[in-house]
Amino acid sequence: MPGKKHGKQIPPTGGAPVSKKIPISISDKIQIVMVILTFLSLIGVLLTLKEMQAERNAAYNPTILMNAADFSISWDSNGQEEWLASLPDTSNSSYEVNNDGSITGTISMPVNIFPNNGLESFTAINLGVGAAKDIYFEWDQNNLSRLSEYLTECNPSKSDFCTFGESVVFSVDKGSVVTDIDSSIRLMYMLPNAAETYTLPLPTAYSILIHEIMKYSTLPKDMYIVLYAEYTDIQNNSMKDAFYVALSRTGYESAEDNSGSAMYQLTPTLLTV
Repeated sequence: MPGKKHGKQIPPTGGAPVSKKIPISISDKIQIVMVILTFLSLIGVLLTLKEMQAERNAAYNPTILMNAADFSISWDSNGQEEWLASLPDTSNSSYEVNNDGSITGTISMPVNIFPNNGLESFTAINLGVGAAKDIYFEWDQNNLSRLSEYLTECNPSKSDFCTFGESVVFSVDKGSVVTDIDSSIRLMYMLPNAAETYTLPLPTAYSILIHEIMKYSTLPKDMYIVLYAEYTDIQNNSMKDAFYVALSRTGYESAEDNSGSAMYQLTPTLLTV
């Protein structure tokens, strides 16, 4: 019988690799579990702190809202409201001949100022649980252009009714009406009290344009203007809101002589920026 060969056996090439398990002791397993539990506890603490901070912020959070406001206007057979119809429509001019033969003269044309007692306004309230500080209300810069476009849609011949730059000038039969450009409104604080209201005047230029629009029997759809409000809470967290102020007519009457009356409403809706 041939003898057996003894020696080191070499595994065949191309065979599957031999995996070697690393033994884990019970103490190692306990340490791994403790690390996982510690990590989960840390996440729980962070979530709890975040929730507590949110509740703290909510406890001081102001909520500024605007009340809807109703207005009424009336006009005569010339389409003029009482305040404009009662103003003088005469113009004065004078001149003098100077020693050198030149002529110096002045011409005064009626320039009417919209009466202060004719200003329209609506009210704002703070329905939150905290006071608002350093409130700054600002009208959107496109409001005048937007209202002018609505008027032109009602009557294309009114495209030049309003021009604006540093001030706003309206062309009327009696001359010109001049008003200030959109003004911003500042309040030091607003208390969290629904019974405490704060008056926000509507810019005079807006009132004149809206009145002129409301005189027409057919109005553009979905008319609106925009107002922004920036303020801080008592923790000095800054906030900014936008208000979509819808314009809607609620009543309209027109007589045969073209005189008439109208009622309309401004309805602000909060849109958080």
